[in-house]
Amino acid sequence: MSFYHHCYGSYFDFNVKFIAAGLFFLGIYLVSIGYFLAIILPLLAIVIFICQHGIEIDFTTGKYRFYTGFEDYRTGKWYDLPVIDYISVYRVNIMQRISRNLPDKQVQYSEVQVNIIAENKERITAFVTDNYNEALTEAGKLAAAFNCHVIDLLAEN
Repeated sequence: MSFYHHCYGSYFDFNVKFIAAGLFFLGIYLVSIGYFLAIILPLLAIVIFICQHGIEIDFTTGKYRFYTGFEDYRTGKWYDLPVIDYISVYRVNIMQRISRNLPDKQVQYSEVQVNIIAENKERITAFVTDNYNEALTEAGKLAAAFNCHVIDLLAEN
């Protein structure tokens, strides 16, 4: 494997996409009544809907980047890969507080992360999923590419 790519998903959350949908229809309406410069609004909404973020690792050049983009157009600064110590697999519990004009609501969920751990203990999150077996498969691919071992912190529990 000379190149690794993982998309974390949509760059924008649901609230921004909801506003983008409104901009899309507003732009279509404004263009239909003659404001042709308003074509920018639907185009902006489309970009908001298709924009994604993730990580790319190039093993031949020894670099990685966190990107933002869509399809084959991705942008992000390339960094040198540090000396890799091991690959870790563990579960992260995430709690979010949602507060609007209503009483606060807390949402809790968990995800399995595959992290690349460098000798200086720098952590690079390479893969995020809900499926433990899928995380182990990706960790195995990364360990083979980096020629290091996998520490499965979920197997110890």
